[in-house]
Amino acid sequence: MENTKHILIFGESIYLAAIESALRQIPDFEIVHGDRAVVAEIPPDTIIVATNGNLAPALEFIETYPNTSVIALDVQTHTLTLLSGERSAVHTTQDLIDVIMR
Repeated sequence: MENTKHILIFGESIYLAAIESALRQIPDFEIVHGDRAVVAEIPPDTIIVATNGNLAPALEFIETYPNTSVIALDVQTHTLTLLSGERSAVHTTQDLIDVIMR
């Protein structure tokens, strides 16, 4: 299917398992749990990483897959951080202001 969203989930917890189960009920979502080999075959649209307060595991994906949405899910506080690998050249203060104003 051309509208299929490929979602890769990394981490283990009851909270994350419940989220994964709910996502599997959504048509056009293809969920893969914790298999980095699949990323090479089918680039994911979204990667969800259980972070437990440490963003480092999620940041690794941003470096490798800068065009993929990465959601760092802190299963302890039930909060998420949406990370973007978007990069912009910043040669002047105005370049920085332009990024801030987006």
